[in-house]
Amino acid sequence: FFAGSYLFAKRLASLASAGQIVAMLSLVVTLALAPLAYWVWVPISLSQLAWLAVVAACATGGHYCMSRAFAAAPIAVSQPVVFLQLVWATILGSAVFGEAIDPFVLLGGAVIVGAVSFIAWREAVLARRSTLGVPGPI
Repeated sequence: FFAGSYLFAKRLASLASAGQIVAMLSLVVTLALAPLAYWVWVPISLSQLAWLAVVAACATGGHYCMSRAFAAAPIAVSQPVVFLQLVWATILGSAVFGEAIDPFVLLGGAVIVGAVSFIAWREAVLARRSTLGVPGPI
């Protein structure tokens, strides 16, 4: 689903501005999720409302930046950065929640980040070769 949403957002980036995309996203998601939220809604405190506002501001800023990145560069260039979420989630889990860092998480993360970095590098080399007219491997 994330891959589909990224491809959809990439297509939208060529048709609308980042602000318009974020506004459409906010409106559609709010309308689509409102019935589900109403079904399980519980009253919230002012401090919870303040935290929700902080989360909403950060998410909106993130979506705006992602939309700008999709307009400026191919997905193969912008998406490898997304895998840094593994690093940040591991650090946050350890620092804030006291979770032990599992060696398999580190190994899996290294494999994913390494593979994505290699693919991005390889795509850049192939693109450079095709631009210069150098034949690639058969």
